[in-house]
Amino acid sequence: LNQVKKGSQSMNEYLQQFKKVTDQLAAHGSPISEDDVILCVLDGLPPSYKQFSSSIPIRARIFTLSFVELHMLLICEEISLVDESATVNVAIAFMSFQMSKNNLCRNFSNYRGRGTQQCGGYSN
Repeated sequence: LNQVKKGSQSMNEYLQQFKKVTDQLAAHGSPISEDDVILCVLDGLPPSYKQFSSSIPIRARIFTLSFVELHMLLICEEISLVDESATVNVAIAFMSFQMSKNNLCRNFSNYRGRGTQQCGGYSN
């Protein structure tokens, strides 16, 4: 279990690996405690989950945390990280577009003479 890493898998795929191994071990008479499984899950997460995984042990001390609850929390965190990434990517794309548009307008205005030039509704 210590060697399982999330990598590029979805969170569901990642957690299913743990479920499969723990079920097999339990079937062979060697069950693993939920606390140990939770620690292995947290250890296999990538750096983008660092803030999340550092808060779980604190929560676990206050509340009993089951694997099912951890699964739900990690799915929510995955959605949050994807949304955050999408928002950042849209912002970067918009800024890149604006910069290229401004450069295009600046270069275009050099050929149009002096004075205030407009390009796409923006003054240069």
